[in-house]
Amino acid sequence: MFGRLLIESPSLYVANRRILEQCRRFANWPLRMYLGIGTREAGSPEKDARVVKDLRALESILRGAGLGAKRLRICVEEGATHSEAAWAARFPQALGFLFPR
Repeated sequence: MFGRLLIESPSLYVANRRILEQCRRFANWPLRMYLGIGTREAGSPEKDARVVKDLRALESILRGAGLGAKRLRICVEEGATHSEAAWAARFPQALGFLFPR
């Protein structure tokens, strides 16, 4: 349905991380995907570490499904928060990856 995805600060913890389980069974991934997250998303060191760990779990699932460097870009930005400013700062990099010249 979608050819390219830009996913910022995904809430993978919702519904006891069920989306990660669903992703393990999915096969028809988009042509390109960009996932961005900061290391200060949740406001506490424990929660921040968990959201990054969840994103890395999703990355592992996607890599295992065959999405290599040309199809998947992961950006874990040190110190970035869950904010529009952080998303805006990553936006040019995301567009450049999703729509290369």
